Amino acid sequence: MSYKQLIVWWTEEEEIIARYRILRDVIVHWSSRIDVASRYSMSRNTVTAILKLYQSREDIDDISAKLRNSQLSKLEIIDFFHFLKSQSRKPHKFRWIAKETVEKIVIREFKALWYWYRRMRKHLTKRWLLDNDIKEWLVKWIYKRNSYIVAKTRAKNWEVKHLYNYDEISSFQYLHYDVKHILDHWALPDEIYEKFETNNELPKYQRTIIDAKNRYRFLAYSNTINSTMWLNFLKFVLMFLRNQRIECKIHIWFDWGSEFCRASPEKLAQRQEILDPLNCEVYQYDWPKDVRKNLVERSHKTDDEEFYIPRWYHINDRVSFLKEAKDRYMHYNYTRIHTWICMNDETPFEHLCKTWHRKTAWFKDFPVLTLDEVLNDLQYYTKTISLRKSLLGKPVFADNKQ
Repeated sequence: MSYKQLIVWWTEEEEIIARYRILRDVIVHWSSRIDVASRYSMSRNTVTAILKLYQSREDIDDISAKLRNSQLSKLEIIDFFHFLKSQSRKPHKFRWIAKETVEKIVIREFKALWYWYRRMRKHLTKRWLLDNDIKEWLVKWIYKRNSYIVAKTRAKNWEVKHLYNYDEISSFQYLHYDVKHILDHWALPDEIYEKFETNNELPKYQRTIIDAKNRYRFLAYSNTINSTMWLNFLKFVLMFLRNQRIECKIHIWFDWGSEFCRASPEKLAQRQEILDPLNCEVYQYDWPKDVRKNLVERSHKTDDEEFYIPRWYHINDRVSFLKEAKDRYMHYNYTRIHTWICMNDETPFEHLCKTWHRKTAWFKDFPVLTLDEVLNDLQYYTKTISLRKSLLGKPVFADNKQ
């Protein structure tokens, strides 16, 4: 019988017994290596390898005595000649394999962020969690080994259309304003939905103003939804931008919600008249064909996946929520890299510093507001807009009033 047939199942027992027979023929019966190799239909190198295992043993005399004993049982042969078992061919060290610490970091960040491997590698090196020497393909193989998959959304014809010419527009020239209902049962799990619904200290609405060029965002929260809050928050953000020496004309887009102007041209004209002193122009999306709303809607999905779902158990009252919201504002604008058009894996603040050469350090001081508590203060500090409007407009005398 050939050597391969003897170890056909390649179990430890069959391999040890087969090698025991070969060693017995060479040592006890004085057969040559060529004869043994021919008898078992194997290579002489395999016979030599088995002999080296025998000759490298320190108890070679005891082994020789056992080989000459033909009364050994199968269990005794397996127990005494266990050294004949071949070693594992698995490499002991592979210089391209990921270290255990690296793999733990990638797995931890994936469960929190759900980034694809290319973006994950950039994110980890940006935050100094990994060395720059870590290659992209190494993170890719960690994903493959753990069966991590991130779904991609593509158009049917795979065509990509840009909403703006990002090389020509300036920072904060086009702003998109939207109100997110946090209690969205289509986006949040049951326990998070119930926590925000039953706790009166936690806000129910999030107001987001996002820049189209560098994805920089301003955030505010409230328990109620009305036009007074959104207008005063918008005026506060615009005054903040003008204070940063941003002098271009600002175009502001929002949807047809009841918190804005709904479908009333009179209300839209009224809001436009209020914001005229700040050199701003307001628009409503051409529903349903206008897809520019996706700029701010996509950021809402990011908030669900990276803020509300992973951090909800740290939020128990208004104070803890404001702390988490401020951390979210800083992370999104200052540490989270974006793969946006014209952004070369940069954070919004880094891209803003590249495209806007004036002082930008004050952006970090922008507060995350709860409008229910500061609405009176916002109305007081934004009165300068009404004052400027009255100075620029024509005076109205009491005699002319009807």
